[in-house]
Amino acid sequence: GLAKLKQVALGAQQCTALLETDPQLYSIYSQGHILSDFAFVDRLAEQTWVEALSAAPSLRVTLDLDPAQRASADAPFIYLASCNQLYLERFGPLFVQACDAAGIDTVVHFHVVDPTAVTPATIAALAKGRKHVTVRYSSETFRRADAGGYRSASYYACSRFLRAGEIAAFYDRDLLILDMDTGRLGEVTQIAQAMQTRSLGYFGCGDVLPWLLCRAAAVYIRQSEAGTAFRALLGRYIASKI
Repeated sequence: GLAKLKQVALGAQQCTALLETDPQLYSIYSQGHILSDFAFVDRLAEQTWVEALSAAPSLRVTLDLDPAQRASADAPFIYLASCNQLYLERFGPLFVQACDAAGIDTVVHFHVVDPTAVTPATIAALAKGRKHVTVRYSSETFRRADAGGYRSASYYACSRFLRAGEIAAFYDRDLLILDMDTGRLGEVTQIAQAMQTRSLGYFGCGDVLPWLLCRAAAVYIRQSEAGTAFRALLGRYIASKI
């Protein structure tokens, strides 16, 4: 089925204009290359992290993480989102406010792709006046010759998953990975408690499009053997596709 989907996606590139008026067909054309079979995943599992990222010229093997930023947290998890500087300024205040309002003493970690000279000051401003959360960040540069537009925006969004393993290891904590434009959170404590006996949690929406079955708006990954393996495979998968 996946092989046929990819074949359809390649063929559809020859008749884009006919598909643009049909959202489902256009989605197959534009995103059919994302999925791969288990044999592909098995090959990824045999790679080291350095090999996986070295095969993706636009990605750095390591990201910028300042050990001095590591903050202790009593909660079992930290909040994680990714963005560029523009989205950090636009959605950062709302995101931090939502996490702080949940009332859990922990860390809000932003992974900022393509940071600017004002990024540290933006983070410092977001940290002021918070009752429960400490704000920290990491960064990297997305090194594409044709960077810009949809491709860069895609990486700004999915880098939180590619870099999740490094960030989880940095804090030695579970991750609650959220969309950058999150404006309100529900009973986060209940989610964290339920996840102490599981490795991966997400919302299934039953969408007819395969790549929307598992929504990435809120994903919990536990700091466990299975969680570590999942983060590693997911990071390599994204690196191979980006």
